[in-house]
Amino acid sequence: VFPAEQARVFRANDVKVRDSGRPQEFVEMASQDGVTHTYSSLKFPVLNGGSPYAVGGVSLDVTEQKQAEASLRRSEARYHALFAQADDAIFLMEDGRLTDCNARALEMLGRRREEILGNTLLAFSPPRQANGRDSAESAAEKIQAAYGDVPQRFEWLYSRADGTPFQVEVSLAAMDLENRRSLQAIVRDITERKRLEDALRNIAAGVSAATGETFFQQLVLHLGKLFDAKYAFIGLLDETGRNQINTLAVSQDGAIADNISYRLDDTPCANVLGQGPCAYPEHVRQLFPKDVLLQQMGGESYIGTPLFDAAGKPIGLIVVLDTRPMADTRQVEPILEIFAARASAEAQRIRAEAHIRQMAYQDYLTGLANRALLHERLAEQLALGRVSSRFGAMLLIDLDHFKTINDALSHDVGDEVLRGVARRLGEAAGADILLARLGGDEFAALVPTDFDNREDAARKARTVAERVLQALSSPLAVGEGVLNVGASIGAVVLPEDGESELDILRHAEIALYHAKSMGRGNVQFFLPGLQAMAETRLQLEEGLRRAIAHQELVLHFQPQIDAAGRMVGAEALLRWNHPERGAVSPVEFVPVAEESGLIHPLGTWVLEQACGRLAAWLREGVPFTGHLSINVSPWQFAREDFVQQVTRVLDRCGLPAGRLMLELTESALLYDLEGTVQKLHALRALGLGVALDDFGTGYSSLAYLKDLPLDVLKIDQAFVRELDRGTDHPLVETMIAIGRHMRLGVIAEGVETAVQHDTLVKLGCENFQGYLFAKPLPEADLLKWLADRRP
Repeated sequence: VFPAEQARVFRANDVKVRDSGRPQEFVEMASQDGVTHTYSSLKFPVLNGGSPYAVGGVSLDVTEQKQAEASLRRSEARYHALFAQADDAIFLMEDGRLTDCNARALEMLGRRREEILGNTLLAFSPPRQANGRDSAESAAEKIQAAYGDVPQRFEWLYSRADGTPFQVEVSLAAMDLENRRSLQAIVRDITERKRLEDALRNIAAGVSAATGETFFQQLVLHLGKLFDAKYAFIGLLDETGRNQINTLAVSQDGAIADNISYRLDDTPCANVLGQGPCAYPEHVRQLFPKDVLLQQMGGESYIGTPLFDAAGKPIGLIVVLDTRPMADTRQVEPILEIFAARASAEAQRIRAEAHIRQMAYQDYLTGLANRALLHERLAEQLALGRVSSRFGAMLLIDLDHFKTINDALSHDVGDEVLRGVARRLGEAAGADILLARLGGDEFAALVPTDFDNREDAARKARTVAERVLQALSSPLAVGEGVLNVGASIGAVVLPEDGESELDILRHAEIALYHAKSMGRGNVQFFLPGLQAMAETRLQLEEGLRRAIAHQELVLHFQPQIDAAGRMVGAEALLRWNHPERGAVSPVEFVPVAEESGLIHPLGTWVLEQACGRLAAWLREGVPFTGHLSINVSPWQFAREDFVQQVTRVLDRCGLPAGRLMLELTESALLYDLEGTVQKLHALRALGLGVALDDFGTGYSSLAYLKDLPLDVLKIDQAFVRELDRGTDHPLVETMIAIGRHMRLGVIAEGVETAVQHDTLVKLGCENFQGYLFAKPLPEADLLKWLADRRP
């Protein structure tokens, strides 16, 4: 068919046609379409009478067959290449016997090729598998299924040459290789994976039921063992805003170590919190040379992952740190991230719980313990004292005049005072003393029951009390002003002074009232007889509230006289007629009013009553000459709206401002001198007079007198009484000279004898007030006194 020159014999061999013995050859020829075809040619003789005289032949197109064979050869070549280079062990089996294996298989079993080939895989398996089944029985089932073209995937136990068991994952499938039916087993060593899975299960089981400190300790212990690392720790960012980590648990060499705090600057931990999970398999100390903690721990490798709150904000981190390089940090990272989520949730739970506990047991304003926590600890100390026969103590601390400060200067100022006092109490009391704020201006200090006898406990309590009084005696800076905030302290000894915590608190309060009655600024211990005094004081406060509400208070008026005997004014003085106790002295009830805050409604009542009565007298033609003086409490004067309050009362009563004189003590300068001066100028601009009462009893007025817009100085009766002794009187003489030099009127109070009067006149005093001229008089008696003096 084809010319001989177009044909090329590419293979001529001795391959025989089956059963013919005829030679066969393959010829490639090009067809008219230019495609090369392969033909198989069989030559045979043509016989003529038994003698060959010609040659005949048959040619078949075997192109597709030859291409398939070539593809098969290439596929088998690729398979053998992959077989040899695979990371997993590969075994080939025929009739259950191993016919081939790759290099990884030799390495996995730890045996030579001749030890493997010809054996079954059962030769390298323990008698029973991890699930307890017989190895031979289980293997037979899986081989049979694979030969039935059902691929098998299962876990299996093998043994190395030294007998060490290891776990693998097997993929078993049938295949045709070189025209033979075989089984291929791809075996992957999963020992490390199973170890990690088991470790994770153990960690999960170990921490699933744990909470709080136990949870974190279990977690770091397991993580340290899992990765064979020297250190593992969990830490949270400091909540005070400092760039610092405070650890919750630290594992070192497989044991729990002490917690630590460290700065984040120039540390890998800063990168974890800022960038997310970070791994440094080696040389971490060289990468962070300023990290003191790394240097101390000898860190070589480090991996950490952050903890997040519900809003996705970093709140802390988990770290695994070792003194050796880490071979593969890829295993560590995902595990840390898994447990970081659980640790984050636990950390947030603990913070939420701490916040709730803080709200329940901490005073929001001062940060000290609150009443609830004090009750709890006090009950514990009482129980402990009874069981151990040991003694403790408690101090009840009350600030002097705080209620009036709070009302007069605003609650913001009061809050700042309380915070400042809390700081000073903390500095004075000591670390072993529980400090609590009970509410308002009451604080408590609990001395633990560590003493063998009552005397030692009382001695410790007195020492603490004296330190507290000393700490509170110096002026307290509040805003732009300065306040003198003193305190009184009541003390009780545990457990003798009360059966319950309520008894202890009640008896401490009784001792506190006694301390106040002793002049404040001191400490008094509870005595059984004090209970009656405390009840009296309480009754006094309740009675005073009722007196204000039911008009049980009255004003008396004491005239003021000049040297010629003419009336220059009068002072309105408050009196209280108790329905049961009769007349109650201002010396008794005014301190109670100041302490309870009743001084404000009391002062308002006095102002309104005095202005109302004077306005009525003037309308009725009563011969009252001069001014009417009223005493103003420092706390009343300190109110921001005091000037407006006086203005409203004057307008409502229709009283000319020039007929009213306000008497202020030196303690009116308590808080803000500049503000005091402004108020005084405003009052004098209205036409009111201003007198400085009890002049000479304080220490500040002489320094500030030149700055105060005043009209009158009132010499205190304590100096007037000294005039009866007939000696020199330089203080009184100096006071009168100061008044004259500053062009101020001077009134001497408490003048009771002619000697006092005559001496004052000689010293230059022009105005007087006292029993020598008239006692404080009820209104009716004053009107009669005025009528009798009318010319």
